[in-house]
Amino acid sequence: MTQTLAVQALAVAEELLADLELSRMPLANCFMKGCRLARLLGDSEMLQIFQWELEGYPTSPKGIPPNSWKGCERANRVFEHEDASTKEITRRAYTDSVERLEASLELQKTRLAAAHDQPVSISSANPNQYVHGPIGNFNERNSVTNSATTTAERLAARRAFLYAYVLERNLELRVSAPAESLFSDRRAAVDRVFRGGGAG
Repeated sequence: MTQTLAVQALAVAEELLADLELSRMPLANCFMKGCRLARLLGDSEMLQIFQWELEGYPTSPKGIPPNSWKGCERANRVFEHEDASTKEITRRAYTDSVERLEASLELQKTRLAAAHDQPVSISSANPNQYVHGPIGNFNERNSVTNSATTTAERLAARRAFLYAYVLERNLELRVSAPAESLFSDRRAAVDRVFRGGGAG
């Protein structure tokens, strides 16, 4: 018996949920499976968004094109930014691919590990003089930590976005796939009868 698209989609959704829940593979690979699920379901809008998640959202020198911006909104990539000098708040979106975000986080972790301070022994020949130790890499560590935190938050949002979509489709498919499979089996049996193949 050939599996129906709904049955295939349910299998992909179940597998993808496990991949996300158990962190069995990089998030970029999960989005590849998400593309397959959207394709099986005929969900062209989400297929395009998942492809942008993998490639990065299109931008131009004038900003983000309208169709790309709509995708950013649907994928929860839009955030509010306050200008430090004017206090004006604008809506912006990050457009980096999931793979680039993952690579960036790994690089930031490496930089953070390399930015530790070496022990320094400081003394003075003058017993009345107090010598301060060097500031060290505090500023660099602080900058990398902030950057890594932002990247980690964005990756968590990507994971949550994909998970919510797959979970919703999974619940729908749990109802429709068995019914569709049963209908497909019955139709095949009827076709065999009409072709003279008998009911068995």
